[in-house]
Amino acid sequence: MTKDEIVAVLNTRLQKTETTTTIAEDIRAGLKYVSEGGLWPCLHHTATGALTSATQYIAWPTDHRALDAITINDGTYESRPLTRLDGGFDQWLKNREDETSSNYSTPTEIAERAQKWYLDPVSDDNGGSDYTYTVHFWRYHPNQSEILFPESFREAVFNAVIGKYLLARKQANSAVFYLACADREMADLPQDSKQTKIKYRDV
Repeated sequence: MTKDEIVAVLNTRLQKTETTTTIAEDIRAGLKYVSEGGLWPCLHHTATGALTSATQYIAWPTDHRALDAITINDGTYESRPLTRLDGGFDQWLKNREDETSSNYSTPTEIAERAQKWYLDPVSDDNGGSDYTYTVHFWRYHPNQSEILFPESFREAVFNAVIGKYLLARKQANSAVFYLACADREMADLPQDSKQTKIKYRDV
């Protein structure tokens, strides 16, 4: 599936003469709508980085939509997925009271706040060698010519784009119909379960 195909279907069904340029934002909006419709395997992604001593948080990847898991590698083993801290960010702040570098260690929990994941405990120096982290997540569909959704998503994508196209042109009743059609198509598509894709070895 490509953007050209999406435009061709929209033009046929609505009797329009649009191009990928004239409805670029409608295509993006439709793909975003489908991205938000489930935990789709084709949008599962990873981002990695270095975790240096005294690191307190990891920023979300820019295309992040939903977190699957965060794992830490100490150079030998990949950790179990970090768990969410009971008490959330308030507890994370409390845990930092009177903290010194002697309390730093391998992070095992996270708290979420303002597009960041805060690590608990704060990371130590891993014996002089940085940790690496991997964020496993579901992303929004990237803005590119090739559509990542497989063939089973065709009608969901077509209807979502048409719905967003009509909504942007203040044809709300028709837009609702097409978006509802997209929802029905997505309801029958298989989704991931969280942390099913994570392979790790106990530390």
